[in-house]
Amino acid sequence: MRMKNIALLWAGTAMLAPCGAPLLAETPPQPVGKKFQVYQRRDAREQVNPALIGIWKVDTAVSTKTPEGGQTIRLRTFQYTEDAKLLVGLINVYEDGSQLLANWAVHMDGTPGVEYRTDTAATPFAVISMHKISDLQYDFTTSEFGLVQHTGTYTLSEDGKTLTHTRKWSRGDWKVVYHKWNGLNDMSQ
Repeated sequence: MRMKNIALLWAGTAMLAPCGAPLLAETPPQPVGKKFQVYQRRDAREQVNPALIGIWKVDTAVSTKTPEGGQTIRLRTFQYTEDAKLLVGLINVYEDGSQLLANWAVHMDGTPGVEYRTDTAATPFAVISMHKISDLQYDFTTSEFGLVQHTGTYTLSEDGKTLTHTRKWSRGDWKVVYHKWNGLNDMSQ
């Protein structure tokens, strides 16, 4: 009888959660390794260096030209989102006035997340996964149509004021250097 009551209590609790919503706010830790019970936390708030969170603006003077080219303003954002994920966004404004906005949310354990962009509307553009290498370095992989398109790394400086984004792909390797954005006082290229 007691097991039946526990099952009913659990089922009743599950019905209270919105459709598709997790019952627990935090995803349980995932086992890593065999010899010891070592756990890697999936919660981005525990994985990501707090200095990464915020708005970053490209430094065109020290960055290599990216394959897209012609951008006048480039911003990248990092923040937390639902289900303890890291939400990454980008804003590119081009010389002709057109804009590209994109975002994806990922756990830091390599679980893939979907990238959405303004030029593809509600159709996912790519699948991105990220791994924490250290408090200052995060690797990522981007796949399109099931094929890896590029790999790269975000490297945060020791002082937390510079972010270097390197990428290796078929169109060539490139490096983009960002600095923490100072708001409206820093809208120049």
